[in-house]
Amino acid sequence: MKIVKLLIDMLVTLILSSVAVFGASYLFSGVTFDSTHALILTAIAFGIANVTIRPILHFISLPLSVITLGLFAFIVNGIVVLLVSWFIPGFSVDGIFTAILFSIVMGIINVILNAIFK
Repeated sequence: MKIVKLLIDMLVTLILSSVAVFGASYLFSGVTFDSTHALILTAIAFGIANVTIRPILHFISLPLSVITLGLFAFIVNGIVVLLVSWFIPGFSVDGIFTAILFSIVMGIINVILNAIFK
């Protein structure tokens, strides 16, 4: 039963992340998807990147984060968005500023959706 619950939780998280990615991309003309397939792959890639790449980048940029009182974390999140757009065909972001804003809005939408549905 625990495995079934874990799989259901993972599926719900994937769906909520996909909705958050779609909602954030709807607000920015500089973020585009070619297909629903690219949208789902992007949500999966964000999940993987947030677990693997993002902590490493935050650790490497720790001195800059301390100097900027944590504001550099937004740039790191934007870099993660650009990396995901580089790896996922059909997902494109115009630039670092758009990527930073996209990551902020996507995070806000994700928090709201998780508060409602989890």
